[in-house]
Amino acid sequence: MENQLKGLKAQGDWAKLEAFLENHLLEMSNTPCTLPIYNIIKEVPITSLLAKMMVAWLAFLNGDNHRAYREVEELAKEKIDTLQLQVFYDSLCALMLFRTEPEKKLQLAKEASERLPEDECSIYMANAKLTYGQMLAGFLKYREAAKIFYEAYQLFETLQLDFVASVALTNHYLNLYYLGELELIFKEGNEMLIQKGDVQCQSANPYDMLYLPLGMSYFQVGKISLACQYLNKAKNYIEQTKLLHMQGVVEPFLMKSYYLLGEKDNMKALMEGLLNQLGHMHYVYTPLFKSMYYGLIEEERLQNQVEMNGFIERLEEEFHQHHQSDYLIVQVLLILQGQGLTSCISLDYISEMLRITRFTGMRTQLQEFLIFLAEQNEAVGRSEEAISCLKEALEIKKDTGIVVNFYLHSRKTAYHLKELDVILYEKVRKWHKEEKTQEYILTSKEREILTLVAEGKSNAEIGEILYITVGTVKWHMNHILSKLGVKNRTQAIVEARQLGEIT
Repeated sequence: MENQLKGLKAQGDWAKLEAFLENHLLEMSNTPCTLPIYNIIKEVPITSLLAKMMVAWLAFLNGDNHRAYREVEELAKEKIDTLQLQVFYDSLCALMLFRTEPEKKLQLAKEASERLPEDECSIYMANAKLTYGQMLAGFLKYREAAKIFYEAYQLFETLQLDFVASVALTNHYLNLYYLGELELIFKEGNEMLIQKGDVQCQSANPYDMLYLPLGMSYFQVGKISLACQYLNKAKNYIEQTKLLHMQGVVEPFLMKSYYLLGEKDNMKALMEGLLNQLGHMHYVYTPLFKSMYYGLIEEERLQNQVEMNGFIERLEEEFHQHHQSDYLIVQVLLILQGQGLTSCISLDYISEMLRITRFTGMRTQLQEFLIFLAEQNEAVGRSEEAISCLKEALEIKKDTGIVVNFYLHSRKTAYHLKELDVILYEKVRKWHKEEKTQEYILTSKEREILTLVAEGKSNAEIGEILYITVGTVKWHMNHILSKLGVKNRTQAIVEARQLGEIT
């Protein structure tokens, strides 16, 4: 297809090139990487309505948003006289309104998916449903989104468009993942992999994309080795098909999986590989993945303290600017705050996120926030509140099997699990081998600060030594006093020495 387009472009026969585009709409819709096609046609003068819409769609897919917006603005001046083209146009408009008019984009996507007869099986109907599913997911309407994505999958499958069918089905399972319906994903997803095992598309099986929601689900239920196998298969498919917009999705799960398995070399190789590919992009890939890496591995963090502090400040800035819009940044900050490396996530924010996740049914995230809140309450001596949060998190475990958040985040509160769920308690201890011989009340950062206080250092001196602000030193000291149940620094030093927290 690329060679034919190049030939037509070289001939300068724009009418034939337009006709070729229109006649190959199905094939282009089913192509994983459309950038080579877009690069060929983006400077070609296009006149037909369908071809113009195809150019706008390809521009959007390949990140040329300026061109995509321009094309849609021009299309608004055209008279669209067929229902199918109107549906295509409305879906494009919904995509273009991505950040500017959210309510309008959702309504447009809904109307586009309902314009055509219910029994119509066309690329226009399938694409409209795929777009509507994306809009619903963006509004955290996961149950509705899962349903619409499955309808899109059925249409694409009937049209024998395996790549976009696999995209719709993967999104169907991802929305079920957010809802915590992991057993359903295991059953149906693995059956689908067996059923679609002989499907081929450009030497790669498009249904290998299903390894992503399956790997994420195995990670959540604590089957970490199996999660690694599935996630790596998803990663290989994404790289093989050059689905750059999906890179950075698999890696956080792999990073945490390698951490739990103690595979530090794999963690480092994963981080460096991703940053070699995407570190140049404006998105905060470098501070994000390096902060996750340093936050999980203390010895690396101590060797790169200055760099680490810069990355944390960048993530804090991104968090305050975009707040809850980027959950990956929030996840990394949760890890860092659990290690005492930041304090930007407030209890008010967590309370609001608990309200949202309860309303939307996002049980994977709800459990994570509950355990984080339990840890924060325990840190300031509110054990009853901590236990209450743990009990709700354990109810989610009972209903869904989700346990990995306890492995990653339950440190200060782990001993409460001995009374609430002794089997889980032993599993948590397994993942925190370093805490079996010495169970500290204070974090390593707090012990470090209190040691410097015992040496007579002022807040300013401590901040200079540890490359943190005076405000952060004071924040840590308040936590130290609360944890030790004392009123001043002198009492804290005495109590900490008696408990073996410092020498």
